[in-house]
Amino acid sequence: AVTRTALPLSVLRPPVLAGRDAAWRQLEAGWEAGQMLFISGDPGSGKTRLAEEFASSKGRWGRIEARVGDSDVPFASQARAFRTQMARWPDVKLPDWVRTELSRILPELGETRLLPPLDSETGMLRFYDAGAVALQLLHEHEDISIADDVQYWDAASSKAFFYGLPRMFEAVSRGAQPLRFIDCYRRDELSAQTRNHVARLLDAGMARVVELEALTGEEVKRMVAAMGLPGAEAHAEDLTRYTGGNPLYVVETLKHLLETDSLRRDWPQRLPPPGRVGPLIQLRLERLSALALQCARLAALAGAFFRTSLVPRVLQVTAASAHEALAELESAQVLMAERFSHDLVMEAVRAAMEPGDVRVLHGRLATALEEDGAPAILLAHHWLEAGRVERALPHLLASAHSDEQVLPPEEAAEHYARAAALMSATGQQEDAARARAAEARCRLQAAAASPLRPVQAPPGKAR
Repeated sequence: AVTRTALPLSVLRPPVLAGRDAAWRQLEAGWEAGQMLFISGDPGSGKTRLAEEFASSKGRWGRIEARVGDSDVPFASQARAFRTQMARWPDVKLPDWVRTELSRILPELGETRLLPPLDSETGMLRFYDAGAVALQLLHEHEDISIADDVQYWDAASSKAFFYGLPRMFEAVSRGAQPLRFIDCYRRDELSAQTRNHVARLLDAGMARVVELEALTGEEVKRMVAAMGLPGAEAHAEDLTRYTGGNPLYVVETLKHLLETDSLRRDWPQRLPPPGRVGPLIQLRLERLSALALQCARLAALAGAFFRTSLVPRVLQVTAASAHEALAELESAQVLMAERFSHDLVMEAVRAAMEPGDVRVLHGRLATALEEDGAPAILLAHHWLEAGRVERALPHLLASAHSDEQVLPPEEAAEHYARAAALMSATGQQEDAARARAAEARCRLQAAAASPLRPVQAPPGKAR
């Protein structure tokens, strides 16, 4: 049966932040020490909720986020962060030279055809300095910036952020208003590059990592009681055992019990094996209408680039039908606007898809995104996932050529390398050799021009 009644908001965002007193104390200690704060934990452990509650207690805060799929597009995470901040603070005026340089990753700010290639250290410094200045100016009206899902940040964005961080520290030492960062990431899922940056900050005494653990039985009981769901408290002990005390698992289990009208009954005997939320989410997805489920699958494959306007074209349905299906997904708390209510829900959607269906949907997505003039590297990704290498290669090479013109050369090198491997695999040896030569040229330029340096402690910080 299709879910017709919207689920209570209390199961989307439980009213009480239960079981996080010890973590809060650690955050307070890090705050008092002037440290950058990292919150780490398993998927669904409540990292974002804790960060937002803590930030709210300290002053004005804003939130930026990375999304699944960012790693496929250089500077995708940083570009989204800048767009988020520019929309939040439209009166902030970036210097003309900063807008010009940032147009390399934000084309709406200028004409990228007029930009010189980043083939010298001076040019690279100017580009990264522009990002550092923008970071400062776009956050000057905030006391705290939350960066969510840092494990998804693309490598180029991560490198640019950690380049700009010392500039922020230097500005504070000159009397500027300090901006505090709280970064959230899944335990053991940071890239090696970001892990090294974090380790340097920890070694310098500039950061603190707060690890979130599972809730105890009493904490689950307190969380459930605050939701005000008739019959739910009687299941608190079973919920703790079944979910292992993971807050999101508790929430998703309650959604299942609500949708099957089981809250006032005995604990169900026929549930998926405990300790994993994916199969439980699958049961909830099975109760969606066919079109709503297709919309969820489309959103999962489109990732960070999903837009509701894609639905009628890709799924070949009317706008009215698309609207109804999307409303159903919101009612079931699968999608919230144009993103999933949680990454684990998206992962469950993808896990249930058949390989053939995935290829077909990627192909339709690629066709629609081509019409929209989407970034070449994104088109290459969808054509590759559709199994259409011949359609992907021109976009992959176009992306490499474009990146070589306007971005740091290491980004182009990666795309040339991928194109060369695909060409070799499909017997295009001469083309593959040309792509490898272009890759080598870009890597030499990257080595000669790199201005990046390790994060240094600000003056007065003990090491």
